[in-house]
Amino acid sequence: MKRFRTIRKAGHAEMTEKKSVFIGDAAHIENEEEAKAFIEEKRRTYRDARHVVFAYETGGVIRFSDDGEPQGTGGAPVLDVIKKNGLTDVVITVVRIFGGILLGAGGLTRAYSGSAADAVADAECAFFEEYAEYEVDIEYNEYQKLLYEITSCGGQITTYDFSQRVKLGFSSPLRISERICSRVISVTNGKRTPKLRRMYFDVEKSENQK
Repeated sequence: MKRFRTIRKAGHAEMTEKKSVFIGDAAHIENEEEAKAFIEEKRRTYRDARHVVFAYETGGVIRFSDDGEPQGTGGAPVLDVIKKNGLTDVVITVVRIFGGILLGAGGLTRAYSGSAADAVADAECAFFEEYAEYEVDIEYNEYQKLLYEITSCGGQITTYDFSQRVKLGFSSPLRISERICSRVISVTNGKRTPKLRRMYFDVEKSENQK
């Protein structure tokens, strides 16, 4: 996966529908264990809650639950919010504190979906993109030329060490890293080949942040 959208900062929302309180929370998770821990935390926090409806997606694993509500009125609508927002590695819970008035299937579906959507709207979401970080040993007289080539192609200098020679570190989105490495090799006539140090995900620079 080279690019994905997830929750960067958790969101929270509350709404009241016919005296029932619906409390939505949306957060980033790294794996299914974190999702389960998040859900259990809500159960402990809201011990008087009649239902803790949830949905999560992480690593291709999708789970959702109505937690005692009529089938299809809770978990599925919450999961639909995740899908419509194009999110991955996220968990959403909607806690219902019963107010004594039945809402019916339609009312429940709208309440759970709305609470989940409000929680996501309150969250800070961002696209994350896969980056590659490289290191290359060069001569002093090559530094300015390679600095220009790397940055003009979309790369970013991350480290540099001036000793007997220059050890230059740079990173770039994976989708353009091959092109940058080719430029480095080309302008040094094949004398310098960047070595891959690590792969990681970072916030896509074009994503609007709150």
